[in-house]
Amino acid sequence: MPRWKPRILGQWQDPRGITVSLDWACWYRHIQRFHPEIDQFVVVAATITTPDGVFRSAHTSIRSCFYRRGIHPKFPHLIVKVVVEMTGDRTAVVRTAYLTKNINAGEVQLWP
Repeated sequence: MPRWKPRILGQWQDPRGITVSLDWACWYRHIQRFHPEIDQFVVVAATITTPDGVFRSAHTSIRSCFYRRGIHPKFPHLIVKVVVEMTGDRTAVVRTAYLTKNINAGEVQLWP
């Protein structure tokens, strides 16, 4: 039986060399629906490729949180947060993206 394959909208390499993908379902069914302020996936791409910092999620070790300040054109005073989940040794997928005021205190810095 063939396995369902997600439609990839974008794929980028983070500063650690991990390839991160954004699929159609995450972008349209989650980010655009629940976080419409993230209205350009170029903001997601830039946060992944040139983050201010990458942190291990406070909730699960297979997720990393990318943060970038001042990149959102409508909300430059807020931080873009992109959460990705590891799917292999050097691959990950975007799970969500949204704006926040602060970096979560329970997260552990991975990069830089």
